[in-house]
Amino acid sequence: MQGEQHPTRVQLRATRERILERLSAAFVKDELGLESFEARVDDAYRASEIAELEHLVADLEPQVSEKPSSAAMVVQPVAVSNERAISKPRPSRIVAILASNERRGRYSLEDGTSAVAVLGNIEIDLRDVVLRPGITRLFVRALLGNVEITVPPTLAVECEGSGILASFSGIRRVPDDQAELPVLRIIGTAVLGNVEVHTRPHRSGDARRELRLLDASKR
Repeated sequence: MQGEQHPTRVQLRATRERILERLSAAFVKDELGLESFEARVDDAYRASEIAELEHLVADLEPQVSEKPSSAAMVVQPVAVSNERAISKPRPSRIVAILASNERRGRYSLEDGTSAVAVLGNIEIDLRDVVLRPGITRLFVRALLGNVEITVPPTLAVECEGSGILASFSGIRRVPDDQAELPVLRIIGTAVLGNVEVHTRPHRSGDARRELRLLDASKR
């Protein structure tokens, strides 16, 4: 068996998913700080050997067996059984002009969707997003404004951006064995503005972490 379905590649992908879930759980439990969490997630996508992946969690406490995390479900491909029966949705546009615009929840992000902030602020939370197989392009532009994008660690992401007297802070993590799984490609510019892409665990994990920190502060 050759190509992407070779047993070694299949095992590598399965191990990466498990390691990403373990890193998310460690962040939620405060075993890892934010910088360490994001760095290890990036390293997990660069790893080409199972031993490299296992090394990323070797210093963490053994994890208690739990039900599969819902975070592993957020990037499942959308099955299309009849191309003629299902028309391709048009890409949406997220705009904030002298205002704020926030998008979160479980929805389908279509290829070619754009986000434009002009003297405004846009927050896009993609941790519950549904992507089709292959590349989904998200075009962003910040003109004297701010665009902040949050992605889950289980989503392959690549960024192509530039800043003019501004900041474009992106990430790139698309492993060679990604095959036809979903990939988010963020393309854009920032002019006297700011574009940032952050990695965070699934939102349910964030909620558990916030509640635990709140309980600790009351003691």
